[in-house]
Amino acid sequence: MARGDGSDGIMAFVACLIDCLLACLQGLVEFINKYAFAQVAIYGKPYIQAAKDTWTILKDRGVEQIINDNLIGNVWGMAAILGGVLAGLASYVYIRVVDPVFNANDQFTVVIVIMAFVMGLQIVFTVGTVIDSGVVATFVCLAEDPAALARTKPELFEKIRLTWPEVVQVFDAVMTVESEAASDEYLLQEQE
Repeated sequence: MARGDGSDGIMAFVACLIDCLLACLQGLVEFINKYAFAQVAIYGKPYIQAAKDTWTILKDRGVEQIINDNLIGNVWGMAAILGGVLAGLASYVYIRVVDPVFNANDQFTVVIVIMAFVMGLQIVFTVGTVIDSGVVATFVCLAEDPAALARTKPELFEKIRLTWPEVVQVFDAVMTVESEAASDEYLLQEQE
């Protein structure tokens, strides 16, 4: 069979297209997964319901704008690399200064430095995961109930409202209706 018929190129293109679509789908599922697990932890919802609610809330409230601006993962990734480099450098300096017996011919230097790099990287990633989880929980709570943030942390809520007004527009509309109802009630009491 001759290979010049072009079917291999078409199949490679189709495989590449399917791979790209699956990668996009995987990214979307992982994105929703993190926030759905936060809803499970905070509100005790079943996972499927939490995933549906997460998607709906993030779209309705506009919180995806804040999430897109979230640089926590990037910062912790760079910090983890820096932590790994510092740990590797410290292990290298230790090996050069102390000259341990087990490394008399410098046979383990590369292995020790690489292991120190990996351990430093992992330690910083572990700390970063805790902070990232706190940020995710804050986003979920902000999307679910912005009034709670307005009551407990008014300064933070005001900064969010000024930076991303779309996120709290639903909350502002509810507050406007409630304040108008309260002022109408006050006027009725004044007239009586």
